[in-house]
Amino acid sequence: MEGYRKRGIAVIVFIMLMGLGFIVSYVVTRAQYAALIADYEMCEAVVTETAPDFHPYNAAGLEDVYVVYTVDGTEYRRALSTNTGLSFGKVITNFEPGDRVTIYYNPKNPAEIATPESNKTGLFAAGFGLVAFVFGTTLFIIVIRNNRKGKTNSIP
Repeated sequence: MEGYRKRGIAVIVFIMLMGLGFIVSYVVTRAQYAALIADYEMCEAVVTETAPDFHPYNAAGLEDVYVVYTVDGTEYRRALSTNTGLSFGKVITNFEPGDRVTIYYNPKNPAEIATPESNKTGLFAAGFGLVAFVFGTTLFIIVIRNNRKGKTNSIP
């Protein structure tokens, strides 16, 4: 019976660490994003078109969003949905041609852009991590209290 208890505690600790990992990942991503756009300039872009995203992971029918913006008299056309950490949070934002969006561009290379929406995609992971950490911590406390009281039964 002792082996089952040790494995149960190991699973609980794993849940706690997994949750903590999601939370730390979110915090690090936010810090990296803030550091990245610290040197960027802000401007307004106009959505020119949306197109179906045919990547295999696109089960939700999401679309690529294309914008046009001007920096120092030069017009740039960019897709906002890229495979970088700076892609649009397309799950929570819908755009139509003609919509105006705020973007940040690198003054040294205006083709490099980021958006305020770029950093919203990790909120779900952070929420999941928080729930997993709280759940795991609660189970851990229950197990420890039961062990101190001399109970050998499983978690209620």
